[in-house]
Amino acid sequence: LINNAFIAPWPSTNANPSDDGGEFLGKSAYALTAYYLHSNLSTADAFINALHDTSYLGVTDSAHYEDTSTDDLAYEFCLPLLIRIGMCTNTSGTPMINTMSVTARTNLLDMIWCAIHSRSDTNDAGASMANVWGVLESENHNAVWRSTFLLGAQLLNGAGAPYGPGNSRNKLLNGGTLQDHYNAWFTYWFNYFRQRAREGISMEVCSPTYEKYTLAAIYDLMDCGGTGSDRAVMQQQVSNYLSLYWADAANEFSPGSTIRGGAGCRMYQDNHLTTGTASSLREWFYMYDWDDTDPTGTAHPEILTAAMSPFMIPDLVKALAVNTTKAPYEYNSHRLGAGTDDTYGDTIFYHLTTPTYVRRDTQWTPEFIIGSMTYDTTKSYNLDTSENQFASVLFSSGVDDRLIVQGIGTGKSGTADEHGVGSASNQQTLVAALGKDCDNNAGMRIFIANTLYSHLKTNGNWLVTYAGSGYAAIRIATGGFTWVDLNNDGTTCTDGIYLKLGNKWSPLVIQCARATDYANNFNSFTSAVVATSFTWDATGGVMTYTSLLSQQFKVWSQSDTLPWVGSGPRAQSPSYLYQSPYIYADYGDANSDVTLMYPGFADLVLHFDSP
Repeated sequence: LINNAFIAPWPSTNANPSDDGGEFLGKSAYALTAYYLHSNLSTADAFINALHDTSYLGVTDSAHYEDTSTDDLAYEFCLPLLIRIGMCTNTSGTPMINTMSVTARTNLLDMIWCAIHSRSDTNDAGASMANVWGVLESENHNAVWRSTFLLGAQLLNGAGAPYGPGNSRNKLLNGGTLQDHYNAWFTYWFNYFRQRAREGISMEVCSPTYEKYTLAAIYDLMDCGGTGSDRAVMQQQVSNYLSLYWADAANEFSPGSTIRGGAGCRMYQDNHLTTGTASSLREWFYMYDWDDTDPTGTAHPEILTAAMSPFMIPDLVKALAVNTTKAPYEYNSHRLGAGTDDTYGDTIFYHLTTPTYVRRDTQWTPEFIIGSMTYDTTKSYNLDTSENQFASVLFSSGVDDRLIVQGIGTGKSGTADEHGVGSASNQQTLVAALGKDCDNNAGMRIFIANTLYSHLKTNGNWLVTYAGSGYAAIRIATGGFTWVDLNNDGTTCTDGIYLKLGNKWSPLVIQCARATDYANNFNSFTSAVVATSFTWDATGGVMTYTSLLSQQFKVWSQSDTLPWVGSGPRAQSPSYLYQSPYIYADYGDANSDVTLMYPGFADLVLHFDSP
């Protein structure tokens, strides 16, 4: 991965500098790999100097988070890479910053100072709930900026003149010294990990785009955060968090599809919706040897933070991820999301609240993974968790074999809706309906990948199909459907086809099954599905379905009523925080303990409460 980034940089180091994924991200990534490999240092120095002289990161006293075109700063996502250059060592153990030219070192430190001087505010940091549950721009932006506030203050405070104690650049615009900012943000980050471990991690869960940026910031905190006695404290806290993050992912990983299953948000309605290869963590799973399918090309540069990190995922977590013969199980968890939207300077800001009121359920089998997320529409949710909500079925037969349930977005140039899909799942069955408060929405649909569409048959009111050894049946409660072969931008979809609901408020059900449960006879599965009990009460606006495994579901149309699984709705804030045969934590546990389990390994208890 590191050699690929050095030999075949991506993005191109000559890409459009106004593109978020363009020239400066490419130049930052190349410079990091060059310094790390201690090769072609003159080009690395030149790239750092060019970034300094051309980007907003070289502008003193800029407090902006948005550029003049209202797009994200094109240079923000360079920060985790620049921080690593300033704070980590090369392959020989030499600090990379000591191998830079004098000019490049001066410019690197100046960019870090410019990034934090007007933006870092000690009033935003610390351990208070108002600070820890405040999110700047989005989960990934918050992680990138605020990790830079801590690590930038730490780096500069020890960098000597003109930054060290008593020097002209030791105070930031907020009024505090670099040490003051370091202290405040260290406390913030310790409690950030503690509180998210006990309330629900990954607000942008399963986003094909954004998790990589958050992870890059966290890996920098893992490898660099803290000085003196603080170092061991931060290292242990972040190590625990990363172990929890990867355990969470392992509970939903499919080695056959080479990606993670489950429901989520912030899946833009473009190739990220229609292809599994667009998942930005696919290369990360391969790097950690969770599958043996080498993705083509150079990975997104944020992976370099993990590739250069000494952190290793616990062996029991990897054993869980790679086992393709586990018995089917359900994984339940809380996720962040409840809260209100606000502004901070020229950007958006979220005030998260607890309980989180986001319930997430995943049904894992060797053949497929079903994912749902249930929202209580009587509660307030922030925009981050509300954007492009989706439920899914991923099949282990291939990376692109998928069914995705999602609203049709009209926002962000036709790539996003808000408050779109509410769903529930249990025992190999998924039910869903469009949220009653949906916004920027033009309808409801199911994306059906090519493999599944090629096997699709109609039997009465059911559509039945399969991929590999996983079977699936789809039924729309009312209003029928039409087939749409165009993407939101008007281009022809070559990855599959969209089933668009005639009545966008109609509930729907996707019934799945393992081929082995029907003697590998697709016709037997079809007959069993057709014989299930399904009713639509138009007066009450409720769909009632009894699944192949005799579980009853009820879903209401355009209603605040939560979907029923069994005799009523499942708790939105259950007594457990994470629950599967392989992970468990009590919700609200005073010690913030999470236990990871796997046969053949001693239980691993992650303790987040205190140093």
